[in-house]
Amino acid sequence: MIFLKHALYTLLLSLSLLSVALPSHAMTTMAGKPVKMEQLVGKGRWTAIEIWASTCSICRQTIHHLIEIDQRLPTIDVFGISIDDQAGKAEAQRFIQQHKMRFPNFLSNAAEVDAYLVKHADETFLGTPTLLLFSPQGKLVAVQPGPVTATELKDFIKTL
Repeated sequence: MIFLKHALYTLLLSLSLLSVALPSHAMTTMAGKPVKMEQLVGKGRWTAIEIWASTCSICRQTIHHLIEIDQRLPTIDVFGISIDDQAGKAEAQRFIQQHKMRFPNFLSNAAEVDAYLVKHADETFLGTPTLLLFSPQGKLVAVQPGPVTATELKDFIKTL
């Protein structure tokens, strides 16, 4: 398990991975509408998706990095996926409001996220926060457990 920030560089996936959708029940809007991963990525822009949980103390301490990415890097689409699932929707919504997360956030669960990463990135879900980075073509190019700053993400994208 690598949790160091520089691990973003070493976790670059060398495979040409397709942007394959999660099953429609695996991710939903806060209103319960199914959302597929392919609806979020591959629109000619980089996409950063952070997987977080309202009970995650590291998420609480570092969510400002994702907010900064959203504000400072307008060429990157930013989304959040709470693994609080439908049962924890109220807690997820409080987290979003408390931290003033203005980008879209969705609900899923750890098992679904793990299944997606195993299938499409040959990675297991290590926990929250985890950042997924998709190329403008919709290919998953990096999976980074732990916090990632706007500067680190910008510098990493320059290397691609």
